[in-house]
Amino acid sequence: MGALAVLLLFVQGPTPPRNPAQEAVAYLLAHQGADGSWGGAPSGCTCRKPTVGGDLETTAWTILALIGTGHTELSPDVLNGRHLGQVVRSGLEWLVARQDKEGAFDRADPAVNALAALAVIDHYGYTLLRKEAAEKAYAWAEKAEPKDVVGRIRQGEVLNAGRASELGTDHPAKLARLAEAVAAEKGDLARWGSLLLKGFGRFRGPYLAIDPVDPVQLPIQTLYVFASATFLLSDSKLWHEWFPRMALQVYALQSDGRRVCEIGSWEGATVRDRVLATALRTLTAVHIGCFHWDCNARKK
Repeated sequence: MGALAVLLLFVQGPTPPRNPAQEAVAYLLAHQGADGSWGGAPSGCTCRKPTVGGDLETTAWTILALIGTGHTELSPDVLNGRHLGQVVRSGLEWLVARQDKEGAFDRADPAVNALAALAVIDHYGYTLLRKEAAEKAYAWAEKAEPKDVVGRIRQGEVLNAGRASELGTDHPAKLARLAEAVAAEKGDLARWGSLLLKGFGRFRGPYLAIDPVDPVQLPIQTLYVFASATFLLSDSKLWHEWFPRMALQVYALQSDGRRVCEIGSWEGATVRDRVLATALRTLTAVHIGCFHWDCNARKK
């Protein structure tokens, strides 16, 4: 499917009156720390319970969300006085500064490490920048042995990104082994995670019949994995029938401005929780509708 399918969905399906993509990006920009990270409460932020200092997971998810909406450190776009390219650059610099000489970001947590690696590798795939950091990140994440479902899914995402960026070898076999390990676990996340890993190896039919879900009831990371898997594996006609409705349900959860400093964000008790939720919801929306920066321009 890819970008063309996303564009067709936007043209054919219902669209919200606001610009949820721009609002989400604006929220993320406003909550970047002075050091380039995300997760801590920036100076003057009082909307939610404050959190101190950025962290790898939140920063990586936010960089991935910005990449997903079309922004890299080469982006010329400006929003609310912030240069998107500079925002992504400072986030990546913070991330890479935490990478050790062997390529690891977090040796104790393979899932967090894989997520940080994914952000650097994805960015390299789009820009060919930070090649050494991407190569080392891939090499370390590839040899990791995560024991949990989340870690295995993220390792699979790293393998897929590495294949797209021409890093590593033998990707299909490694993805198949991960998919089998994830499929042996219980729960929705494992079910759809195994499908996602299988989907990375098949970009053409036959498509799988996957029923829609209630996005309000699913944990945010589970919905993200579901959206990613069905984007690759669901029948194109079915995808166009029910994904527009899912998109509107996700948009409806986005803050509508009753608290000005939270416009464009999604649920979360602390600043970190809200930034993390916003990054994940943004990436999910990329898969279930036209959520790229230039959608409105294309529609016109």
